[in-house]
Formats: sequence, C-alpha cells, structure tokens
Amino acid sequence: MPKFTLAGSIITLVLSVVLVVLAYIFIVPDKNAKSKNGFVRLLHSIFNFKSLLIEKIIKFFYIFSTIFFEVYGVILLFTVRETYTWSGVKMQWQGGWGLLIIVLSPIIIRLVYEIIMMAIILVNNVIAIRRKLYGETEEKKPNEPSTFAQNISNAMHKAADSIDAANNTESN
Repeated sequence: MPKFTLAGSIITLVLSVVLVVLAYIFIVPDKNAKSKNGFVRLLHSIFNFKSLLIEKIIKFFYIFSTIFFEVYGVILLFTVRETYTWSGVKMQWQGGWGLLIIVLSPIIIRLVYEIIMMAIILVNNVIAIRRKLYGETEEKKPNEPSTFAQNISNAMHKAADSIDAANNTESN
C-alpha cells in the first residue's frame, strides 16, 4: 500500500493551486463564454453559479424517495411478520403499515421537498431580479455603490412613470 508522504502533500497542494489559477484564467471569466465548447461552457456555468445544481439533485431525491416508499408500502402489503411468544408463533400482517405508507408517504415527502424548493426558488428569484437590475449583458457588480444606486433610481423612475401612465389612461 503506497504511503502518502509530505512530498505527496506538497505536490498535491502545488498542483491544486496551479489548476485553480488555470481555471480562473480560462474557465471563470465571462469573456468569450458563448464561444466555448459544451464541456467548458458547462464548467463555466457551474463555477460562476449560473445554474444551481442543488435544484436538480433535490428533484432526483424527491422522485427517488417517493418511488422508494411507494414500493416499500406495496411490499408491506404482502408481508407477514412472525412473532415468537410463550404461547407459540403469532403471525401479523403488515399490510396496514403498507397502506399507511402508501397513502401518507407521498404527502409528507411532498411537503418536505416543497419547503426545501421554496428556498431554492427564492434564490432563483433573487438571481433573476439581480440580472434584470444589472442587465443581462452588462458586467456591473453590486458592490459598486454609484452603479447600484443608479440602477435602483432608474428602476424607481420607470415604476413611477408606468404608474403615472396608468393613472393618466384611467382618468381619460
């Protein structure tokens, strides 16, 4: 069995730093993102959090857990448990538990996953608001106070103009 030595640790650390620097140079920047091939575009999307992987993972586990408990409930419909007592062997049908699992598990699983998905949808909505606020193609960052304040001011002026326009059409 090979030993992981200090030299191996140092080589791993140096290689990791080099790969991170290369990723920041070639994958993370937004320039030429459209011209990158499929795999590099996927890495770019993952490293820049353009899409959330957790949403797909949560959906997978929702479907898996629902199917798992439904199948388990059906199996319990045909299961008999033997209990050994002083008076002999007692047989118990597990179908009642199976019916309970078949009926209640999809409801409980759905409620739990909806609560989780509400947080994810909230994050997606915040991302969408941010994209609309800063523009889809612009490279503005939220930590630039003058740009951020200007965008909020512009959005407020647009909202006020649309309200004024709606009020003017109602009064005519």
